[in-house]
Amino acid sequence: MQRKPYLVTVHPEGRWWHVRVPELGPAAVSQALKIRETEHQARDLIATWLDVEPHRFHVIIKRRSALHPMWSDSLLNEGSSSAPAATTQTTTGIMER
Repeated sequence: MQRKPYLVTVHPEGRWWHVRVPELGPAAVSQALKIRETEHQARDLIATWLDVEPHRFHVIIKRRSALHPMWSDSLLNEGSSSAPAATTQTTTGIMER
């Protein structure tokens, strides 16, 4: 059984990462304090919205805005709320616009 993919957009705003699932409509939004939490928040949002288990679909996270180039990928591993997204694309990873 193939799992449906959902595109999730994330962008930083202040200390928070805003998480949005455009396919589910304008009210399908959440937030995360750290970028590494965005996938979990997106899965929880989609699962709750559709009343399904979180493993029933793929999540593709796309960062909407470019961040400062001096931030390094190591910040992502340290859990900084302003860390840049990884540049690789996977069905559950984060990709650049």
